[in-house]
Amino acid sequence: IRKHQLTILMALLVHACVADVDVYFGCGCFWHVQYAFVGLEQRLLNRSGVLITARTAYAGARQTGPGGLVCYHNAEGIADYAALGYAEAVTMSVPEERLEAFMSEFWQVCPHGNRKDAMDSDRQYRSVVGLPGGMQSPFLKILAGTTGAARLVGAHGGDADTFGRDMVWVYDTNKFPARIAEKYHQFHDDFMRSPYDQQYHALQQFAAKTGCPGEAGLLGLAEASSPPLARSTRSISIMLAGLTLVGFLGVCWLRNHYGGCQGFRSVGSREEQYMNF
Repeated sequence: IRKHQLTILMALLVHACVADVDVYFGCGCFWHVQYAFVGLEQRLLNRSGVLITARTAYAGARQTGPGGLVCYHNAEGIADYAALGYAEAVTMSVPEERLEAFMSEFWQVCPHGNRKDAMDSDRQYRSVVGLPGGMQSPFLKILAGTTGAARLVGAHGGDADTFGRDMVWVYDTNKFPARIAEKYHQFHDDFMRSPYDQQYHALQQFAAKTGCPGEAGLLGLAEASSPPLARSTRSISIMLAGLTLVGFLGVCWLRNHYGGCQGFRSVGSREEQYMNF
């Protein structure tokens, strides 16, 4: 392994270990909002497949149904998100240094805090943003300073509709966490435009099922609140990168200690760093 390869490995490990910020955004129906943020994850963060974190969700309330469920409207009336006071939203994990870009995207989707489809009515379609710390979040200034910002108001849970009021409810993600929506609501077509492409629809394979009615092959209630597969995969990637780096450094130390590892060799007019195994 050459020096530049080790440098890349260490950089990837450091980047992987930097915790992303969990946030959510909502403005009307969550289908088109998810599409916008998935595209941004792909373009800006070079994420794809299982690494995409944007998931449709329910946010802005605390009460849950049996087993911690929060579900879409269903004939059984089990844990209906609207009745519980939730709004449709999209949750995602974003590197802190990229938060401004994601907040700007939100204002593109939700100019001045007003949803574009006026047919979506009532509080389940209200405009919401979830940040760690809510109105006390260190990221609030970034949200307020991006183009198209509206009046930001501290939320209490189960809040009123925002349409036509040029405002957005701000929630503390620690007090009002997002509840991932059903798999059939993930990477779904939106009615405001032509159908999305098959590559986008294919991302649904990476979404987890919930215990809500309407999910084929229901999972147990305990699994309904499990984190997205993307987070589990990211944790495994961090662990493997760490083990690889530790193993490499250990082997190099042993070989250096016993005289079998050359660290530097001059080649022509430049220094080439390499491992001579």
